[in-house]
Amino acid sequence: MTRSMQTAAAVVAALVWRAPGASAGGILVPGTGPQAQGRAGAFAAKADDPSALYHNPAGLAKTPGTVLYIGGNLLDYRLRFARAGRYEVTDGGESYVGADYPVVEDDSTPDIGVGPFQAVPIVAVSTDLGRPEWPVRFGAGLLAPQGHPNRSFPVRHDLGGADPAPGPQRYDVIEQSAATALPSIGVAYRPIDSVDVGVRASWGIAQLQATTATWAIRNYEEWEQKDGVFSVDVADSFVPAWGIGVLYRPIGAIELGASYHSALHIRATGTGTADLGTAADPLDPNAFIEPEDRPEFIDCALGGTVDALKSCIDFDLPQMASIGARWIARDGEGRERGDVELDVRWENWGADDASNILVRVDGRSSTGGFVLNPVVLRHGFRDVWSIRLGGSYAVPVAGRRVTVRAGVAHDTETAPLLYNRADIDGAPRTTMAIGASFPVGDRVQLDVGGGYVVEPTRDVPQCLPPDGPDASNPTCDGQALPPFDRRRPDPAQPLNDANSAVESPFNAGRYEASYVMLSLGVSARF
Repeated sequence: MTRSMQTAAAVVAALVWRAPGASAGGILVPGTGPQAQGRAGAFAAKADDPSALYHNPAGLAKTPGTVLYIGGNLLDYRLRFARAGRYEVTDGGESYVGADYPVVEDDSTPDIGVGPFQAVPIVAVSTDLGRPEWPVRFGAGLLAPQGHPNRSFPVRHDLGGADPAPGPQRYDVIEQSAATALPSIGVAYRPIDSVDVGVRASWGIAQLQATTATWAIRNYEEWEQKDGVFSVDVADSFVPAWGIGVLYRPIGAIELGASYHSALHIRATGTGTADLGTAADPLDPNAFIEPEDRPEFIDCALGGTVDALKSCIDFDLPQMASIGARWIARDGEGRERGDVELDVRWENWGADDASNILVRVDGRSSTGGFVLNPVVLRHGFRDVWSIRLGGSYAVPVAGRRVTVRAGVAHDTETAPLLYNRADIDGAPRTTMAIGASFPVGDRVQLDVGGGYVVEPTRDVPQCLPPDGPDASNPTCDGQALPPFDRRRPDPAQPLNDANSAVESPFNAGRYEASYVMLSLGVSARF
């Protein structure tokens, strides 16, 4: 075995067995990896380092020798939600009744990151196995979609009275943490000098922890004692995925690229706990949710305890496709001096399993024996289209080539206005990014960069101001619509079947959000 083959084998083993999980989820931000981030994601045709394993596996063909790439993006997501309306009159006579809803802000701290910044790492290696004459290149690595899924909101708010008020966003999310990692291998082949093709296979790993409030019984006035608070911890250790890509160079100054990523079908299983308010069961203030033990009613898994109800959550991260074209300027030695690339990307968020999250818990009420029904958390997503323009230019500095990068991108909205929610960011966005590469010696390159994602302020109007639906006026549009025909989300209602959930939107108000992005990476050639 050659030295380069030994190095590649050692790196692959380290990636598969030692790399930490990477957090991701939600709606994706352009530019996974420092070089791609500095170009605002315009990388489908340029892909020429080991991160090509994610962006376009055909790009592995452009990486001679053995290259180890360790990079990461850092995302700080800022969300501020001012819910429209006020706390309604309840049977409890709390002091906060009649007060306007307080403004809430996400205060989550990522499991993997620096301060409020969520880390999204890429660790990858590409190699020719010491045979540069071969038209084949190989790659392996740990990949992750670039997103910021974590959320954390205060459970109580001091509004100056005797009773602290519950969070106004609690029917959407209280706490949320998600992680998706994609250990992957890939191969690229150059059948002729002008064409590269590549494929990637991934074994995904996903984990989700979340806490939210539900309606235990009909609760138009949103009295906390009629709520149930549900916490879940689930995982899926086998999420197969794949990708393909192609590059074509019709002339020396033009390169075209296309890539496709399959959907990630996450079918997570684990346990959950449910805490009921004292008025959740009018006949028993001490009612609780117990595990379901009747086989004919099992929907997730048999077993469980009161403190560990068997729980399943099903959702997809969608299939995606990108096409790109870039113009290349070269110096007198034929090396790339600079380039400009334009990409178009499609993300299939409008698919049912990407837009809707299915939650199944095998439990029943301790008094009446009522079975918990599956709950569909609707988000009303649409497919996303984005345009990404980016480029780079090499500048001679002290006898070396320093490469500077910049890019801008725009993504269409994922969620229409009336479906904005705090748990997943669905707003349209504009990304502005910069970056640079600095050679360190003859074999090492350092990449740095950063950017800012701008989102418009979104004002979601109330369904029926000032207090929304009630028993005498139970619908938003003047007619009773099935849940999947409604234009706004309703609280989860597990004691109703999917077609009988009461209409009572909770998401009206003002949403203000933005991202700050940083990136750092290093690559070493052997």
